[in-house]
Amino acid sequence: MDNENHLCTLNEQLSFEHEYHRRRQEEFEYLEQFRFDLNKQFTKTEFHYVVQQIR
Repeated sequence: MDNENHLCTLNEQLSFEHEYHRRRQEEFEYLEQFRFDLNKQFTKTEFHYVVQQIR
């Protein structure tokens, strides 16, 4: 009985860790996309600024 409880606890912990990892991975991917979009927007803005300075 004790072994079954221990196994159940380990399975719950493993399940929790998988879910935690999945959510962290989603968060990482979101932040990577955010960073990419921000850099892209900054580059566009910077480009427009340079063009205006030239004019």
